[in-house]
Amino acid sequence: MNPIDVGHLLNDCFCKQIFEKGIVHGDPHSGNIFASKDAKGKTQLILLDHGLYKYLPEDIRISYAYLWKGLVNKDEDLIRQGVVGLGVKKELYRLFAGMITAKSWDDIMDDSHKTIKERLGLNLD
Repeated sequence: MNPIDVGHLLNDCFCKQIFEKGIVHGDPHSGNIFASKDAKGKTQLILLDHGLYKYLPEDIRISYAYLWKGLVNKDEDLIRQGVVGLGVKKELYRLFAGMITAKSWDDIMDDSHKTIKERLGLNLD
């Protein structure tokens, strides 16, 4: 099984849950996520332990999406908008962004790597 395929499936699965549906799986550790091949040989994910979910209100889901879009694109205004929409005081947006990324503000906004692939260290070719 190709780890990159599994990574893409994990990303797609959790991004769709959170950003499109507003659903957060409360216990997504390696014991609750399995990857396998279906009958046609296609990689699939199997999520277990569906006992703890959080359903996000629409405004929180949208604000969280703005926050992450801002972080990925290094867009300070969008980060601020997302953080404020989550109920954090406007003046604390940099601190909040640092807390959820475990990075300093300077690292978050570091423009030395231009592409998302470069920033994440991905080689998808």
